[in-house]
Amino acid sequence: MANTRIKYIIKYQFNKRTFTSAHTTLIKQQIIKQQMIKK
Repeated sequence: MANTRIKYIIKYQFNKRTFTSAHTTLIKQQIIKQQMIKK
């Protein structure tokens, strides 16, 4: 029971980190696009 819970927590943390990094990349791309338009 506890082992399954630990696996779930690790999986959740990994998914959260992946989502956050993907989201950050998306924001960076949008900022770059805005800077290109301003030029």
